[in-house]
Amino acid sequence: MARIGVLGGGGIATSIASYVLQTASHQLTFVQGRSLGSGIATTTRATNDELRETDLVVEAAHPEVVKEYGARILATSDLMVLSCGALVDDDVRLALAETATEHGTRLILPHGALVGVESHLSRQWDSATIEFVKSPSSLEPAPKHAERRMVLYDGPVRGIAALYPRNVNAMVTYALATVGLDHCRARLVSDPDATVGRLETSAAGADGSRLHIIKEQPMKGVSGTEMAGSVLGSLQQAMEQRPGLVFG
Repeated sequence: MARIGVLGGGGIATSIASYVLQTASHQLTFVQGRSLGSGIATTTRATNDELRETDLVVEAAHPEVVKEYGARILATSDLMVLSCGALVDDDVRLALAETATEHGTRLILPHGALVGVESHLSRQWDSATIEFVKSPSSLEPAPKHAERRMVLYDGPVRGIAALYPRNVNAMVTYALATVGLDHCRARLVSDPDATVGRLETSAAGADGSRLHIIKEQPMKGVSGTEMAGSVLGSLQQAMEQRPGLVFG
């Protein structure tokens, strides 16, 4: 039986906790965050005993939580990071990956909104680009001129993480899976006429190979409506992977 803990108090954390409670093959060891719905009890801080009794902690809170508690969690448990912006800091990412390797645990990046991550991991790429087009209401912070279409950012993925920490998790994951944070190009577009979120990725290799994927989905807050289901799929897949930094 997989023992799972949850960090966070929003909709994604609630969905994960509810799923674990309803699944006979999983056990919910703790939920740390704001008060959740559906009668799910929360704790103010996971104890050392709770962490030792947990196989996998799912972080759905904030990048600062990953930075502050990530190493402590990885000393005893696997950690699935949804706030991938924390991993833009090379020192943080490398330290967490080293901690995971040292203790035989896993630092897991779920694919989230991305499609075809496995295809991107299967080869070396020379270049990669990821673009999000969203309505102003799906962006945080909201753009100043929400009445017109505008490019909010166009540059390396590393540079956008601090500007839009709640909108770039897929961008960070994509960059780490392809050509890196400094070489993967990110574009974030605000479009008041957008009725769905549009995610477009493209990668090119030296051998002439190309991979181009376009995905559109309705939005719920800053995330697509499929986000909770995607994370649950990654959660199931995570139970079968190797130690270290992995993608799920």
